[in-house]
This record gives sequence, C-alpha cells and structure tokens, in this order.
Amino acid sequence: MLNDLQELESRLKSTFGAWSHYQLLLWQQLRSKDSAGIEDRIRVANEVLAATHRGEWIWALGGRHMLLGEIQTKLNDSDPHVRQDAVIALAGFGLHARGAVPVLLNRLRSTESTLHDRTLAAWALPKIGADEGSVSIFLAVLEETADQSEAGELRLRSAEAVEFLTDSFRVLVPIARRLLRDRTWKCRLHGLHLVERLGDRDRRLLPMLVPNVVPLLHDEVNEVRAIAQRIMGVSQS
Repeated sequence: MLNDLQELESRLKSTFGAWSHYQLLLWQQLRSKDSAGIEDRIRVANEVLAATHRGEWIWALGGRHMLLGEIQTKLNDSDPHVRQDAVIALAGFGLHARGAVPVLLNRLRSTESTLHDRTLAAWALPKIGADEGSVSIFLAVLEETADQSEAGELRLRSAEAVEFLTDSFRVLVPIARRLLRDRTWKCRLHGLHLVERLGDRDRRLLPMLVPNVVPLLHDEVNEVRAIAQRIMGVSQS
C-alpha cells in the first residue's frame, strides 16, 4: 500500500497544479500529511487526480492559491515551530509565494522579532521574489548586528541574500571585508568564498581584499586557514 501512495504522489507531482491542491486537501481534511493514514492519503490523491484529469486546471491552481493563503496566516502564529514550518513551506513554492515578501521584509528588519524568525526571513526572501530594491534592508541588518555574536547566522543569511540579489562590486567588496572580520567562523568562511568568487570575476579585486585575508592565515578554524592560504597563493601567482 505504501508503494501505491508513492506512485500516486509521483503522478500528482507530474500533474500541473495538482500537487498543491493535494496538499491543501490534506491540510483541510486531515490537518497534516504526516499524520494522515495511508488509506486516507491514497483516497485524497485519487480524488485530486480524478478531478484534474477532467481538465479542471483552474480548480487545481485555485488550490495552490488557497494553500498559500493558509500558510501565510501561519507566519504570525504564536508557536515558533509553526512559523518556521510556514516560512520553509513558502520557500518551497518559490516565486508563487511572492505575496509573502512584504511580511518577511518587515520581520527581517524588526528588532522585536526573534533572531531565528529574522534569520528564516533572510534565508527565504531571495527564494520567493525579493528584488534588488531590498538589498538596503539586508545591508542595514548586517550593520545593526555587527557586534552581536549571537546573530552570526542572521548575518550569514543576509550576506548570502545580498550576493544573490546583486552582482555589484561596490556592494559585494565591502560585504566581503565585513565578513572576513566577523566573530562567527561561518561568516569568515563565507567571506573567503566570496573573495574567491569576486577574484574569479576580476583578478584586480584581489589586492583590495588580501589585507583582510592575511589575519585569517592564523585563524582558529582549520578550514578558514586553509582557504585563506589558497587565496594568498592565487594572489601571488
């Protein structure tokens, strides 16, 4: 029976729009796909396939719209785990979830939100349609949290978002320098990788960044030291 369910779900995923509506029906009828019994999941899957095979694409697309609406209401749930699941689910919808961009941008810049909520927002925003106009918000977050050791993950995700949203050297070079000085080793590591990517694009940028790389030759983290040494080797070649 489990194989039957897997086959049905595979067919749903290949049917335009149907997978989203299937998730919605499971949400509404059974509350959770994970807690639903196999028999119920097969029943719902067959109902969705029967409807979409009759050509009811608008019905299936409407299901996706309803599901997105349901998930977005969970962004303000009192339970942090529910909020987390909602953000992760929206990220899975990609640009279809762009309606949540304003909510997540407000959360990202709100110092009243938890660090975890802000970090999730920074991670999800590039995936669901934040544009280059929001780069200033990510930069402000990097500035605001620069001295907060507990906000390292938030800075990392914000830096990743900026790199995703813009390829401007004028923006990325200062970010690389900031990351190389960061107290969180994952940020320093990301900064080194960013230096490498910038150097691949234009070798003339390396001399501007090497002075910030040199201190990391003696970093406490082996991987950081190794990449710093690699960059120094490239810059001297």
